[in-house]
Amino acid sequence: MINEINDLASEIESIYNGLSDADVNTLREFGQMITFRDGEVIIRKGEHDDAVYILETGKVQAVIDTGLFSKRLHLNIFEGSVFGEMAFIDRRPRTATVLSKGNTTVLKLSRSNIDRIYSSYPQIAQHLVMSFGRVLSERRR
Repeated sequence: MINEINDLASEIESIYNGLSDADVNTLREFGQMITFRDGEVIIRKGEHDDAVYILETGKVQAVIDTGLFSKRLHLNIFEGSVFGEMAFIDRRPRTATVLSKGNTTVLKLSRSNIDRIYSSYPQIAQHLVMSFGRVLSERRR
């Protein structure tokens, strides 16, 4: 099995960029903060889940089997980035397993959380959707 490790720290800006402190606090009120220990699975490939995650503290690694010559791609994702956005948007099974690397805290936002944000704070919801699009675009490149 061939392994490749990529860091996505500089390529993708924090999802919180462009939001006020009050907006960030609003997001956190709607979501669920979850803490993981080193090596714990946050997302498992193949699962159906309607949530998207924002990495609050720590680091996570997405493990993707490309299927091409048994190649496995490891993507390191850092604080402020979003992950799980692809399955959230297309409502299909998860395409990667995401593991915590060290002690990690994430903000989990379910589809119903984001629907409630959209109803009460449309400018925050619009920012999220545009951020998800930027992340998808950068990761697909």
